[in-house]
Amino acid sequence: MWVWRGTMEGWSCVLTLCFIAVLPCTCRTMKGAETVGEFFATFLGINQSRYQWVIDAKKRDDERAEQEELENKQRRWLIAQAKLRRASMAANEAKDIEGSANVDDTKPNPEEKE
Repeated sequence: MWVWRGTMEGWSCVLTLCFIAVLPCTCRTMKGAETVGEFFATFLGINQSRYQWVIDAKKRDDERAEQEELENKQRRWLIAQAKLRRASMAANEAKDIEGSANVDDTKPNPEEKE
């Protein structure tokens, strides 16, 4: 323990020792308080924008519009594929009808006698 002797020499040492001993505790306490403050600010929504709900609504609308456009594009593609499939089936049926007519004409009919 330092005794006052009329000079400031002892006080500088005491202040230095207090500073060295108290500073780390103070820093940890302040960091803890800052962490707790940040947690409550986030929890209460204080550090969000005042119009964050507008930003969120705009983002949802954009995502919904993008999803609808994708669905419409896929729907158009499926319709086009169905049309192509129907056209291909119609062409195959026409070939089958024409081919069966040609086959029947070339085969001799057993009932007919020449």
